[in-house]
Amino acid sequence: MTRKKKLAQPKDTAGVVGSTLDIDSLLAMSANITTELVKKEISFFRGDQEFRAIVGVKSLSYDEVVNLVRGKDTSKMLMADVIKIRVQACVYNFDTNELIFPTLDSTGVAAPQIVDAMYVVADEVNDFVGKYLVEKLAKKNSGVNLSSTELGEEPLRKPNEE
Repeated sequence: MTRKKKLAQPKDTAGVVGSTLDIDSLLAMSANITTELVKKEISFFRGDQEFRAIVGVKSLSYDEVVNLVRGKDTSKMLMADVIKIRVQACVYNFDTNELIFPTLDSTGVAAPQIVDAMYVVADEVNDFVGKYLVEKLAKKNSGVNLSSTELGEEPLRKPNEE
């Protein structure tokens, strides 16, 4: 049986933590996430002067993230190569919706502080290594698992300490 492709609008879940979505809403949300640019401000320094710019960052789909390095020998790649690949793939001119760097080589000629600033916002949107998820989970769970010393209780003793 073939499943009909029906794009339902995601339910409004703003401000609700841990909302449950039906499968159609989940798929629609996923489609919207990977087709819209997220407006982000980058900032970087040149000498002692700070500069800012607005860019658009594409939320990459799972396949897009995987395909960034598909067929490449990742054992020979530097972290700088991975950063260039990620920036080139998902950082756009927010006004024109065009990639800022149309080729990987064009990414490499930009000033390092600009590429680094772009990578920071690309990582915020795509969470390439899971850092932002861990931070969100830590904030969500803060205060829930207080240790005995934080509760003012005497710590539990190991059986051989008695």
